[in-house]
Amino acid sequence: MAETHSEGGGEGGVGPSYSKPDGDLLNKMAQMLADHLKDNVHGLQNNVNRLQGEMNGGGVRDSHANPPQHLV
Repeated sequence: MAETHSEGGGEGGVGPSYSKPDGDLLNKMAQMLADHLKDNVHGLQNNVNRLQGEMNGGGVRDSHANPPQHLV
């Protein structure tokens, strides 16, 4: 009875016959999600670095913006 295709619930949810293809698909989806999140984190980190540079008065990453010169 443990090998039947039930609609979830029961003994640990999905039966063993689903584990291989679903596992591969979930691994691919998890990898895609992880890559996507990594890209987002890098983009956010770049934004934070740029904003911190602007707050500290140094437009280091912006080649066309040099606002602090008149303050010095």
